[in-house]
Formats: sequence, structure tokens, C-alpha cells
Amino acid sequence: MHIKNLIIILVLITSLKLDQQGEDITGKWAVDAIDVKMPGLNSKEKEALKQQFVQPFTNAVFDFKPDHHVTLSAHLRGMPKPDSWEYDAVKRLITIREQSKGAIMKIHVTEERGVTFFSLAETPAILKVHKKLD
Repeated sequence: MHIKNLIIILVLITSLKLDQQGEDITGKWAVDAIDVKMPGLNSKEKEALKQQFVQPFTNAVFDFKPDHHVTLSAHLRGMPKPDSWEYDAVKRLITIREQSKGAIMKIHVTEERGVTFFSLAETPAILKVHKKLD
């Protein structure tokens, strides 16, 4: 009986910890720097990447609201307007969706030496971000 209670307590503690991590994503995240790494590109290809990722995300802000709506100040050509977000604390993955449709952006969240990075899945873009204080 004691082992069963211990297991239940561990599951509850783990669940609470995962919920707390998800809440850490809530808020406004400002982009401080953008790194696009694709070795071996010619100057025309590098310019295209700059146009596609660097310029739109310069000084951009992701606003992950507590009601799971999201706004993004960056205007990416051809990207539908983001509407909602969800966070998988185990995978450290934010999924941004268009209203009642599929995922339009996935972001891997990493932290290194106290600095947070958003890596845009399926792109060479890595955004150095910080959480804005209101």
C-alpha cells in the first residue's frame, strides 16, 4: 500500500513540475539575435536566407498568452496568421497553429548558460530570445 501511495505522489509531483515548465513559456519573448547557419551557400542564397529569416525576426516578439493564443510581430511572407500555441514540456517543443488547422511553426526551446534559444524546426534559424518583463 505504501509503494502505491509513493508512486501516486511521484506522478503528481512530476505532473506539477511539467505544468510549471509550460507556464514559463507564457509571456512575451523578444528576439535579441538571429543565427542562420548553412555552410556552403553562395552570396545569392545567403541573401535569400537573410530576407526570409533575419529581417522578419529582427526585434520580433512572440506573445504566448495564458489562454493559449499567440501573436507574433514578425511578418513572414506566405505564413498564415498564428492563432494558438501548445507546449510539450518533455520535448521542450512549442507548436504554433493557425486557427483550427495544422501546425504552422514548431520551435525547440533550449537553454545554455542562462540564455534561451528558439530553434525554428525545419529551418536553419536559431533565435536568441529573452522573456520581457511587463
